[in-house]
Amino acid sequence: MSTDEGIANLFSREGHLTELSLDRFQLGELDAPRKDAVQTHLGQCESCRQAVEGLAAFDRRDTERDGNALERLMNNPG
Repeated sequence: MSTDEGIANLFSREGHLTELSLDRFQLGELDAPRKDAVQTHLGQCESCRQAVEGLAAFDRRDTERDGNALERLMNNPG
């Protein structure tokens, strides 16, 4: 896979970052070209920027302590 194909895979058909891309960015798992592409996009897309901020606000310690924490939150938001 070329770098351009890998970068294209970061985005949905609608032009937003995929959930996987957001997660990998937040966890620092992207290589330099993909990280640069995400950072450039975040500078231009309020929706994706808000998504990243939401991920940052999520307390990852809960996930480490209990791998089902996110699933419980998604299924029982109240």
